[in-house]
Amino acid sequence: MKDAILRKARESAEVKEQFFRAEADRIERLVRAMAERFQRGGWLYVMGNGGSATDAQHVAVEFFHPIIEKRKPLPALALATDPALITAIANDRDFAKVFADQLRVLARPGDMALAISTSGQSPNLAQALEAARELDLLTAAFTGKDGGRLADLAEYCFVVPSFSIHRIPRMKAALRYRGRAPAIARSLTVPLTASIPMSPPGKKSGVTTCASVVKASRPPATFRTA
Repeated sequence: MKDAILRKARESAEVKEQFFRAEADRIERLVRAMAERFQRGGWLYVMGNGGSATDAQHVAVEFFHPIIEKRKPLPALALATDPALITAIANDRDFAKVFADQLRVLARPGDMALAISTSGQSPNLAQALEAARELDLLTAAFTGKDGGRLADLAEYCFVVPSFSIHRIPRMKAALRYRGRAPAIARSLTVPLTASIPMSPPGKKSGVTTCASVVKASRPPATFRTA
């Protein structure tokens, strides 16, 4: 048992080292590109299915509510957190459109979309990245195996060199912590000029969702469906 544990640990470490040696330069380019977009007021939209949906929530929290790094929050929203909205779109239209439809309402040119998937084959993530490209968003993806459909759709697609469904999520977690919110915050050339509004204009208190924050802080959009 001990030998098996140590072997798994070595294999995991080898995958991480192989990945970061190959991708360090591209990770830096993505960090700088995202920092520029945050600096101009861009938002990050993150999405995934199943375990990757919880990964997406974790990513959004790292930006929106920075605990370790004492800095101002950066605007990020996970798109799988509203069960009423998700099931309404899935029931009335198609589950493949649950993320793309949200992007078409919420996103603006200059924003960012991050798709997280172990296989890279999820139809709703593929349609979301297609919509993001139409809207002139920066597109990124974390995937495993051979990258699947997302490899051809994301401007920055990081593929974990493994077919292990256990190792891929651990690598995505490592990438999240090493290449994301802290590094992007350090790349900002000047401090953010304004804090994120936490309630709609004219209201001093009350329950506020992340979606209402987006609506309150951005101009209205024309809803477009595919």
